[in-house]
Amino acid sequence: MKILEVNVNKIDDLVNIEMSSGYHENPSKSEITKLFLNFFNSSRPNAYVIYMNEKAIGYFAFRIIRNNCELDYIAVSKDYQGKGYGKKLIDKLLNLCKKLEIDKIKLSVRSSNNIAINLYKLYGFVIIRNEGNKTYMVKELK
Repeated sequence: MKILEVNVNKIDDLVNIEMSSGYHENPSKSEITKLFLNFFNSSRPNAYVIYMNEKAIGYFAFRIIRNNCELDYIAVSKDYQGKGYGKKLIDKLLNLCKKLEIDKIKLSVRSSNNIAINLYKLYGFVIIRNEGNKTYMVKELK
């Protein structure tokens, strides 16, 4: 298992993970591809993929904005969920943010995704607000 930084050239890995994560009811490959193209065209995009025997099984993508980390996306393929890979991704994110001397990590998650919310809480993220079907969370690093 290895976690590697990737760029837009690995967009197919990100799209395939996102489509196989179970997050989307009827995923459209073109819509998800467009989502990632927009992400990589944003300011200071960063993406990391976890590979198991050369197979991409999970990823996270974030941007640095005013010394804060905005975690835009994180997902693990359905077949690999519940096996600790999400924790490995969050551990990698936290280590990167500490090296970059980031002040805090911000994220939003679907309010019905209790598994993810509880995982984030284990890592010290706190809910700052609920809005519509989104829960906004933050973890202070300094």
